[in-house]
Amino acid sequence: MSATARPVIRRGRGYDHGVTDDAAARLRAALELHDLGERMLRQRLRREHPQMTDTDLDHAVRAWLRERPGAEHGDAVGPRSTRFA
Repeated sequence: MSATARPVIRRGRGYDHGVTDDAAARLRAALELHDLGERMLRQRLRREHPQMTDTDLDHAVRAWLRERPGAEHGDAVGPRSTRFA
């Protein structure tokens, strides 16, 4: 966005009142990337464990999302935040 451009603000009713189009687009992109990542994880688990039932697969995906192997304390480097502990 250029320095002179102003964000478009929707003036509608409901949850999006006052949300800029730019912010909404970024949120949609983030949610789409999350969905893509989950689908990729499901495909990998299905490939690595073809005997898994759909229920087992759902449990494995939920467990991975909760535990996040390799990023148990978040994605940022440095000491763990105590803000939400």
